[in-house]
Amino acid sequence: MHLACELNNDKIISLLCENGADIEAVNLSGQTCYEIAKNNNNYPITAYLTNLLQKKYPVYFAVLDNKITQLQALLEKGLDINSHPQKNKGMTPLHLAITKGNFNIVKTLIENGCYMHPRDEDGMTPLHYAIGKSSLFSMLLPLCKFNLNFQEHKFGYSPLHLAVEKGETDMVKQLIEASCNLNILSKDGLSALHVAVEGGNIQIVT
Repeated sequence: MHLACELNNDKIISLLCENGADIEAVNLSGQTCYEIAKNNNNYPITAYLTNLLQKKYPVYFAVLDNKITQLQALLEKGLDINSHPQKNKGMTPLHLAITKGNFNIVKTLIENGCYMHPRDEDGMTPLHYAIGKSSLFSMLLPLCKFNLNFQEHKFGYSPLHLAVEKGETDMVKQLIEASCNLNILSKDGLSALHVAVEGGNIQIVT
């Protein structure tokens, strides 16, 4: 199928997909067929593959398009609320909704029982994603105490580290009140206090 994409052979691609080919499989270079078609500027094939992905992950794409009515209808049918495409950096619909800042969709996902502690490929939790988005953060914090001290993989930052780095004083206070670990260290051996001092954030330090 990857070869068919390289050769822009839409008929073979369609035939393979109709017979169960995995549209998310990657080649030795880690590319999906969609990525190959996109790099080749083959709009018909990318549109065709996108349509197949939308059918495979309808909840995810409803969130992507901010279609809350469609999302609610899909959830009423009992479709998987947590599934997502394989090559999207590990973002669940909840991660995605937070990124888009859509309060009502985040609320809908939570009310319908989405998993509250997923981690993307970088180890980021929904709480990491919510730093800087006050209304979403306030809604998520009471529900995310299990992952309050989870550290992302790149720098080893907890939500507290990230809130300090971004100068989110109110969020820092809320995390402390929620009993987060003040002494947890990043990969560079930095506590949240170290991050505040390095960033010259006097208000947080004091």
